[in-house]
Amino acid sequence: MDDGVYYDPEQRRSPLLKVIIILLCLCILVITILLLIKPKNNINMYDELVSITKKYLHENDYPKEIGDCETYQLDEVNKSNEKVFNTCDGKETYIKVCKLSNKIQYTPVLSCKRTKTEFTEWKTGSTDDIIDNNSDIEIYFEGEVLENGVRKFYPNDEGDVSKVIEYYETSPKEGYVYKVNPKDVYKWYVYKDEKDYYNNGEYVSIKPDGYEFSENEQIKKYYSLTKPNNMTFRKISDIILYTTEMHAYPYLFECIDNSMENTIISKTLCELRNTENYKTTKAIHYTCDGINETGKDTICKGRTNWTNTSCYENTQTATGETTEGYSYTRNPWTGYVCIKTNGYLVEDTTYQWYNNVSTKKFYPSDSKDVEDEVTYYVDEPVKDALRDENTKTKAYQYFKLEQSNDTTPTWVSIGGNNMDLNTLINSFNELGYSVDNLKSIEENKNTRYEIVLKYRNRK
Repeated sequence: MDDGVYYDPEQRRSPLLKVIIILLCLCILVITILLLIKPKNNINMYDELVSITKKYLHENDYPKEIGDCETYQLDEVNKSNEKVFNTCDGKETYIKVCKLSNKIQYTPVLSCKRTKTEFTEWKTGSTDDIIDNNSDIEIYFEGEVLENGVRKFYPNDEGDVSKVIEYYETSPKEGYVYKVNPKDVYKWYVYKDEKDYYNNGEYVSIKPDGYEFSENEQIKKYYSLTKPNNMTFRKISDIILYTTEMHAYPYLFECIDNSMENTIISKTLCELRNTENYKTTKAIHYTCDGINETGKDTICKGRTNWTNTSCYENTQTATGETTEGYSYTRNPWTGYVCIKTNGYLVEDTTYQWYNNVSTKKFYPSDSKDVEDEVTYYVDEPVKDALRDENTKTKAYQYFKLEQSNDTTPTWVSIGGNNMDLNTLINSFNELGYSVDNLKSIEENKNTRYEIVLKYRNRK
């Protein structure tokens, strides 16, 4: 340089180089940390839940009988507080442990921040369909007994099954505990013409909107104190109307005698006493029931309904008018009051109004509600019957046995569909077989069972 000063270009670049080197080191550090963390994130939480459950469970914790299941919450089995479950709900995250015939099935279910377990629809299958540590299972049983007897099929006790067309999901009546011939069946219905009555068949005079026809003419009679409007369906007659009331009546009399200082109480009017003394009435006491005293003007019982039947009697010697201006006669000794006035007898001609409609009725119950119908059929049970496609199910023909030693023993099903173990055992015991577990069912030569396995897989 002309001025004798030398500038090293490498030194001018060194600050930028240092910055680049520092950034590269930071990137390498971050990548290293991520690599160290990533394996933890790759842990299969389902397998981990199975693993910690196996460590937690002792031999006595496992279900003992085929079909038994036990459920354990995450809070129970995660004793070492595995961090992989930090975002999981300790109660909603659980594992279901079930005993199959030859293995234990673990079904882990997660309820975590980023993972929530969902399953497919339930299916019926076999152990070959079960995925370890994945499938959710339910185990049911169907029992059979070896019986002698003549079969009587419900509902008509028909002995020839070829003449029986009725099927049921469960036993239709007490005593009919055996079932055969499982089939895919439906509920069936027919359309019937019937009358749709206005307001459940109420009788009215004027034709309601929307109802075209009338029947069952009926005259509705009633009494009125005021004259109603004239109508084409109405007849009005002038009559006398009557009603009754019960007022307080005398039941004790206070008697005095000028020659005596005191008074006495008599049940007979003093002037009518059959004695020489105390023949003058000082006061009268009134009652409604003959026991308790009340005021003279007390109304003991209110008015009855108005009628055209006269209530007048010769003993009603007191007369007058009510506050409404009705005339009355009264028996002063019994409190019985007869009231009368001019009124009207009204006679309205009424009808039941209806429309003709075609209504869907299930066969054979004749109910409009599908839930009320319990009978299923394979084919059309009556002419013009239609099957309800939404009611497809598997059902059976049920029968009872009339004991006989002349028939060949056969295996017949008992109880309802898909029984749990307790129901299976109870069903055998109700039929007189003494069993208390699957082993005792197997050991009894007249009883046997099949396992029905239902499963759904994790999505």
